[in-house]
Amino acid sequence: MSERLNVMLKGPIFKMVCKLSFPNFVGVSSMTLVIFADAFFIGQLGIVHLASLAIVFPFTALMQMMSAGAIGGATTSSISRSLGNGSNSNAETAAWHAIVIGIIISLIFTIFLGIFPKYIFNFMNDENEVLNGAVGYAHIAFGGSVFIWLVYIFSAILRALGDVVTPARVQILGGIVQVFLSGILTLGWFGTTKFGILGPAIAMVITHISMALYLFIYIQFKQSQIRLIPQFLN
Repeated sequence: MSERLNVMLKGPIFKMVCKLSFPNFVGVSSMTLVIFADAFFIGQLGIVHLASLAIVFPFTALMQMMSAGAIGGATTSSISRSLGNGSNSNAETAAWHAIVIGIIISLIFTIFLGIFPKYIFNFMNDENEVLNGAVGYAHIAFGGSVFIWLVYIFSAILRALGDVVTPARVQILGGIVQVFLSGILTLGWFGTTKFGILGPAIAMVITHISMALYLFIYIQFKQSQIRLIPQFLN
């Protein structure tokens, strides 16, 4: 049993709860920062673009809560229980199937909201200018939803291993980069191309691709408890 896991199972409860929860608190706060920043940048473009963002926001929030909260929480729970029982093979099986589940659900978001968002958004707003902005944003944001899901599944796996600091650091750094990149792409800072309503979506996909790649490499090569290899239920 690793020293980190031993501390989790046998250390002082209050101290461990605080140690585990604080990085998550800061990480979630960075998500809130990104939401406010995107709204601020889009607000500079006018009320129509802000209305477009408002249409898409409930669906992006739903995707984040499902990947980071529902499925992510279940991933952490199943892997940590296996490790607590001393079964690394079961933990690897749980991690692999969590990734598969995440990819499958992300494809549902991609199909319905990345490819056919107009049919859904039509029920919420029928003004063409507002609708077109929302559809353009959704094509990009949900077209790359698999990377968003992978970020949160990988983060959940690391938390199950007792490492809450690494995913928090990645999320905080990724949030800062996303805010900066969103400002550049949305408003055309430093003389760059101004993408308008599409800017925050592009920034989100780029940063989550980078975050997912880093977390995958970290899990595969920088920790020794489990490996992400294809596993199949008997």
